[in-house]
Amino acid sequence: MWSVKGLEDIAIEMLAQSMMEAIAKGQGFIIDGTPRTVEAAKKLVASLAERDQKLDYVIEFLFSAESAVKRLEGRRVDPKTGDVYHVDFKPPEDGGVDERVHAHRSDKHSFLIDLVLK
Repeated sequence: MWSVKGLEDIAIEMLAQSMMEAIAKGQGFIIDGTPRTVEAAKKLVASLAERDQKLDYVIEFLFSAESAVKRLEGRRVDPKTGDVYHVDFKPPEDGGVDERVHAHRSDKHSFLIDLVLK
């Protein structure tokens, strides 16, 4: 069975490889939502350094745990289209879509509290 740490290491290496491919094509990139921990960020920086590359900029958004949980808890996904909605900020306009959308399993309150408060 894979451990979370093992999966994180694989994800960081895959991300670094994708970044290198973009660099080789003369393209830039924006990373959104990962790495999620300081430890993972350090691993990404180290992986890039091994390839003689570095990040030019990092933007960190700071907000309360309560705000993070509210935003994450309200996310909904349409399994048919993959479109993402939010119950408060971007509800689906089509009634048929509203019946299909559902919360991702990782957007459950107990999981989010554990994730955000770590």
